[in-house]
Amino acid sequence: MMRSLRLAIRFLTRIPLPGDHEAEPEDLARSVAWYPAVGLLVGGLLALAARILAASPLAPIAAAAILAVLPALLTGGLHEDGLADAADGLLSGRGPERALEIMRDSRVGAFGGLALAAVLLLRLGLVAGTDPGRWGLALITSHVAARAVAPPLLFGMDYARAGRGLAEPLIAGLREEHVAAALGGAAALLLLLAGPMGLVLIAAAAGVATACGVGFHRAVGGITGDLAGAAVALTELSCLLIWAWVSPATP
Repeated sequence: MMRSLRLAIRFLTRIPLPGDHEAEPEDLARSVAWYPAVGLLVGGLLALAARILAASPLAPIAAAAILAVLPALLTGGLHEDGLADAADGLLSGRGPERALEIMRDSRVGAFGGLALAAVLLLRLGLVAGTDPGRWGLALITSHVAARAVAPPLLFGMDYARAGRGLAEPLIAGLREEHVAAALGGAAALLLLLAGPMGLVLIAAAAGVATACGVGFHRAVGGITGDLAGAAVALTELSCLLIWAWVSPATP
């Protein structure tokens, strides 16, 4: 159990942990059950930063800017990178095979650059537009909900790449119980942390996952690690949007 949690933290964040870095596909698959817990960890660190920044003399917009950048630092830009690659491939106007080739390219194109700028600006605007007293809860729940969308997409969709990709070993070992544990854990955390608001966030995550699944299937016929990362980033933004809507900052 602790090995699986450690693998999930290592895979989804840049938080240094002791121990070996070798993992079998079965170990990677079991670690998926801990993805929402990693979201809780990342969100909790962001909430701590939000509390410190709220007590500082910084203007709220400056504090929000820091909170917009911190997630990428904690995760190594994992999901932002996926969103950028997905934008370059899916918005290229090419066929599925060419889109997948573009996504595999490590270079960031025009659409990818725009996607990165958009996610940072939107995150900044949504945090700044939320009541600072709710920043902590908004950040924690958004990251928990976001980490719940990747497991069902990876399990329920075909792997889009003909060759072996980085996500292929993980997908090959995924089982229903891994996905069920991830979804159940995310739902329990959201309801415990946010009460009735947790139901709204669960519905938002389910909506984003469904929309992404349909869109990815039409575009490239399946899922990749980049596309899963893009879905995580979009879910986080959707949840932050909900918090900014229901708990707006006082003008």
